[in-house]
Amino acid sequence: NLSYEDAEKFLRDVLRWPDTKDFRPSRATLDSLIVSMLECVPFHNLTLLTRERRPPTMDEIKQDMMSGIGGPCSVVNSFFATLLDVLGFGPNVYLLSCEING
Repeated sequence: NLSYEDAEKFLRDVLRWPDTKDFRPSRATLDSLIVSMLECVPFHNLTLLTRERRPPTMDEIKQDMMSGIGGPCSVVNSFFATLLDVLGFGPNVYLLSCEING
């Protein structure tokens, strides 16, 4: 439920991109998006302590990310995958997970 207008607003307001009118998917813009996400969106687990024990809804994820709150990796990465798809990098955006044993 992320619109292109939402994506542009996120780029401007949260990632602090001054101009999104001429945005084009490319390797250079992907690299810039990744850097901006790492610099501007905090990874944390605090929202896990403030909500009931369940996965966040897509609306909660959108609200946390659009407000710049950020969240745990599952929130940030899910939103980022959706953002990339909406911005034209899809449909081959994959979320991967791993488990570290030991």
